[in-house]
Amino acid sequence: MMRKAMAYYDSVMLKSYHEQMKEQKTCKGFGSYAYVRTLYPQLAIGKDNSKMMQRVVKSLQSEWQRTDLLNKAMLAITLYRNGKSGEAGKIVESIRQYAVKSPALGMYWDDQSRGWWAPDKVATTSWILRALSEVEPEKKAEIDLVRKYILLMKQSNDWGSSSLAADAVNALLTTGNEWLGGTGAATITLDGAKIDNSQAERYLGYFRTQLDESAAGKTLSIARAAAGPAWGAVYMQYQAPMTQIKTAKNYQIEVEKQYVIEGNDGKLRPATSLKVGDKVQVRLTVKCLKDLDYVTLTDERPAFLEPTDQLSGYRVNDNTWQYMEVKDSQTNLFFHSLSKGTHVVSYDAYVTATGTFQAGIATVQCQLAPQITAHSAGFLLNVK
Repeated sequence: MMRKAMAYYDSVMLKSYHEQMKEQKTCKGFGSYAYVRTLYPQLAIGKDNSKMMQRVVKSLQSEWQRTDLLNKAMLAITLYRNGKSGEAGKIVESIRQYAVKSPALGMYWDDQSRGWWAPDKVATTSWILRALSEVEPEKKAEIDLVRKYILLMKQSNDWGSSSLAADAVNALLTTGNEWLGGTGAATITLDGAKIDNSQAERYLGYFRTQLDESAAGKTLSIARAAAGPAWGAVYMQYQAPMTQIKTAKNYQIEVEKQYVIEGNDGKLRPATSLKVGDKVQVRLTVKCLKDLDYVTLTDERPAFLEPTDQLSGYRVNDNTWQYMEVKDSQTNLFFHSLSKGTHVVSYDAYVTATGTFQAGIATVQCQLAPQITAHSAGFLLNVK
């Protein structure tokens, strides 16, 4: 079946190649064919197709400089398999120069194209991982940094189609150092006393335990000797007056809440003083260190504010779509995805009562990874 398929593919591409050479005198655009051909070295290639391949490979050595990261990775693999290891090394070095390294996130690429027409970030990073591993397999430490980033993407992102997930899993399992050898069990102690984690799941190592009030003030220590990466979280819940609640943020996300009012001149200014009838804009600023999927933002409204928009539905703020749910005492925002960067979301409300009120806090959380969460500080507001 494969022989017949490849014979047909060879004939179609050869015909297309001759037509293009007649009209444009160039063989650009046949990189995919050159790559597919490297996957089946055991299948014989005809004399005419062989000459075509030689011209295409020669063209690829200059073509890669004007393409995106995904195609650079594919061309690096193609050239390497065709004996052009020097040029493949140049492409890998070019890809490396665009990389960002972070102790928390690993090695990744921020300058990937965005939009419905652009390749998926998981797919692009998987291609880059393969290219690094095939062209420079000795650099396992760097390769493992890319693998770490892909795993952390799975922690908080929807990988989409099953074929995309399978592609990423294949890249993870066939590159870098061995991560599946040890059990990876962690030793967790509270002031030296070991916490039982013998009920952890066999394959994932996941377990959950709850500490009572006697743990307050004690030191929690976590040690793990296995080679592969792992993650966990510690949550603390307590009751406190609203004015004593301070900003809490995760290294991957944070949120800030601010009130601004519109003056007579039409300009917005911080709401240092309020009176009944003022139109207030509730401004919520969310900062993400990486792309996150399925994010919720809950804003607790003070009792004197009445939203101008009483109906729930989809909204767009700062080029970001979300579903807004208007409740009696809070406004909930649901995001399908939030890209890395700063997002400003706002809604309007009217001041309806006088007195001193608790402003409430805004809480943001990734539903795929609940440990990625943050909230704003609590404060009081006075209305004349």
